[in-house]
Amino acid sequence: MRVETFHRSIASENGPGGDIVHATEVLRRIFGHPSLRSHQVEVLECFLRGEDTLAVIPTGGGKSLCYALPAMMGEGVGIVISPLIALIRDQVIKFRKVGVPAAA
Repeated sequence: MRVETFHRSIASENGPGGDIVHATEVLRRIFGHPSLRSHQVEVLECFLRGEDTLAVIPTGGGKSLCYALPAMMGEGVGIVISPLIALIRDQVIKFRKVGVPAAA
């Protein structure tokens, strides 16, 4: 239910396709990257439509942004669950360096 509510609020504020524009703005502002990769856009669009999404992306392919950006696009707290302790620690360090409050 949270995903559906989140998606509707993003879409209604930004119009059709505005959710990816918003994601790109957040990406630029927080991480300094100019654009999303095409596979990241595809994953984010599915998620923001409220669809169950499975994305198999190789190491270094930008998976972290696929779950981190939606959490940063809305208001409130975003919770990401990962079974990889090393990745969790690495991500928390990276998020804190760019000013995103994060904890593990």
